[in-house]
Amino acid sequence: MQNNNIQVASIDQLSKIKDLYTNCRLVLQQMGLQHQWYDFYPPVSTIQQDIEEQTLFVLQNNTDLMGVMVLNEVQFKGYEEVDWQHQGDRILVIHRIAVAPQHQGKGYARKLLQFAENHAKKHNYTAIRLDAYSQNSRLLKFYTRMDYQRTKEVIFLGQPWEHPFVCFEKKIEL
Repeated sequence: MQNNNIQVASIDQLSKIKDLYTNCRLVLQQMGLQHQWYDFYPPVSTIQQDIEEQTLFVLQNNTDLMGVMVLNEVQFKGYEEVDWQHQGDRILVIHRIAVAPQHQGKGYARKLLQFAENHAKKHNYTAIRLDAYSQNSRLLKFYTRMDYQRTKEVIFLGQPWEHPFVCFEKKIEL
């Protein structure tokens, strides 16, 4: 992992990013998680907007795209109903984190989260929030191992998701 770097995505990477999400969705479906990411998620327009807003980060090695995530302050509507333990004006939210299937299990998701935490510290965020599909036990365990605290509440993002999403947060020590 020594020559890997994480940087803001560029518009010329749009096709590779879309393919990464598509490949991850196919693996999720093979794992029996047909309802986590549907064919429409994330839409190309959302990926493009994330790139234009410079909130989509890519983990790559030369030309090989290994992982992606979005870092911004956008909290889903359901987040307002969650009893978050860590309050503040500066909350960073992680969205759409994914590691290419051929690179999973090699520590790249951990590297992405560590980057997000360092980014949060550097930009004076007081906490990080994220959510995960409640049926994805592997992902839920991963966030717990990374010291993200599970909230008591779950949020429902509506149709077509059949199950709720679990909310997590982590305090950032500045």
